[in-house]
Amino acid sequence: MAVLKKGSKGKDVAEAQKLLNKAGAKPKLEEDGDFGPLTEKQARAFQKKAKLSADGKIGDNTWAALKFGGPLPKRPEIMFEEDVKFDVRGGARKPALAKDVNQAIAQFEGVVTSANKKFASTRKALEVDVKAAHQRVEVAKKLAAQIELFDKSVKTDPAKAKKLVPQIESLNKQWEKLYLGYNGGDWRGKYLDVAIKDIERSLKALKGV
Repeated sequence: MAVLKKGSKGKDVAEAQKLLNKAGAKPKLEEDGDFGPLTEKQARAFQKKAKLSADGKIGDNTWAALKFGGPLPKRPEIMFEEDVKFDVRGGARKPALAKDVNQAIAQFEGVVTSANKKFASTRKALEVDVKAAHQRVEVAKKLAAQIELFDKSVKTDPAKAKKLVPQIESLNKQWEKLYLGYNGGDWRGKYLDVAIKDIERSLKALKGV
């Protein structure tokens, strides 16, 4: 739909005036299809109330808010959003890499004494973190799907988007819990991929023993 502004005329303008009146325009507008100064003024007033850019023009966001009857639903803030995106794009790479490193560790067991000592706790930590990483990736995918659905529907079906908010919040809490657990314990503050790189460097050094 074309953006309506001062000077616009037609059925769409009349519909906008009707929705502005329904939203509480004072004084009430004539629904004559003529976008004049009064319609522009009421459009600005509604935009301010709906927390939109108050330019007096009726575009996609203002149309959606008018049809919804007020401010559009807001997507919940996502903790470490870039990390969620990473999990969706390729987070499964970390568990796979951890498995490779775990197999490499096994090759040294019984051959190099220092390897047994050096990697005894590492193996256990990897097993715990890899499981958490898989869970985190799955939750991240579900979270991303809900966010995408929210973003698609917030303008076309705000009521549907509003219903998605508690679902997104719930998934985000699950993801936060897994995120903190994934980087917690003895590995607190250290990402698994960084830890794996440390292990790989140590393995390369041991090859020279």
